[in-house]
Amino acid sequence: MTSKRAKSSSPRRAPVAPPESPSLGEADLEPRWVVPLGLAWLVVFCLFFYSFELPNNREDWSRIEIWMRLPQLLPLRQVFEAPWRN
Repeated sequence: MTSKRAKSSSPRRAPVAPPESPSLGEADLEPRWVVPLGLAWLVVFCLFFYSFELPNNREDWSRIEIWMRLPQLLPLRQVFEAPWRN
């Protein structure tokens, strides 16, 4: 008994080339106006946010004064010496 291997009769496929990637100059990842628009929005939002007074404010501190006095209000040694038991 002799066994012969049957040849597959499926046609060979041509090799597929990988898709060409566009260069960075051709396809920008984002339009050039997005970053300046985002920075302008951030500046306008901060001006708007810091223009209002704090709601429960008896001592009439503004938000900017709190940022300026933050090192006095929260010294770092209190943070590192706090008992972190719970």
